[in-house]
Amino acid sequence: MSSNLAESLEQASASALEVLDRFTQRHRNQHRVAKWWSQVGIVRRALRRLLEALVAQETHLASARKNPGSRTKTSARNAAAADHHRESVLARATWLCDHVLPQAYISFTQVAADKQHAALGLFLVGLLAFLQQSLRPLVPESQPVEPTGPAPLDPGLAADDEVDLGVAIPRAMFDSNMPSPRPVKEELMKPKKESKPAKAAVTPPPIVTAPAKRKQTSEAKPKEVKTKRKKKGDEFANLFGSLL
Repeated sequence: MSSNLAESLEQASASALEVLDRFTQRHRNQHRVAKWWSQVGIVRRALRRLLEALVAQETHLASARKNPGSRTKTSARNAAAADHHRESVLARATWLCDHVLPQAYISFTQVAADKQHAALGLFLVGLLAFLQQSLRPLVPESQPVEPTGPAPLDPGLAADDEVDLGVAIPRAMFDSNMPSPRPVKEELMKPKKESKPAKAAVTPPPIVTAPAKRKQTSEAKPKEVKTKRKKKGDEFANLFGSLL
């Protein structure tokens, strides 16, 4: 990794980390319970470790330039330390670019889709794009996996040869006592119709006959005619009674 690339990456990481620190300080009390807030902390920690590795590498290179060692042991030691710092920076940048940023992108896009905090989501997505663009020259792009073809055939078998599966032998040839299977009747093969439940027999209500009326006898009893008895009156009553 060249010194110019390391210097530009260090400046980009420092500016992004400063922005994230201010963002966390301002919105921590309001959004610290949200699910996406944990991704902000993960990005901050990964970015801080990358920046520390870059600063350590730059410090080692500066000290090696000021005090160039003439001895073989010193030069070998400096070369080993430089390789260690270079591998540390590359590993942290790869982890940040391939694992941390994609997971944070999923969470931050959900925040951007929310109408209430869309501005915060767009800000975080833009910050991730800035980091991705800064890390891309350092991290090699992952090569796509080539699709594997079918497994090679056995050279002993040709492609047109058919595999001999043998001849099927019935079991009755070995067991003569086994009765031959009975033919299945066509009636049994047909699906049975569902029998409808028989209707319950309704018993007719008992017929109640009214008692026969007594026949009236043709001979009716003669009614007794009651005659009023005349009261005995005085002479004037007898006189006028004879006139009537």
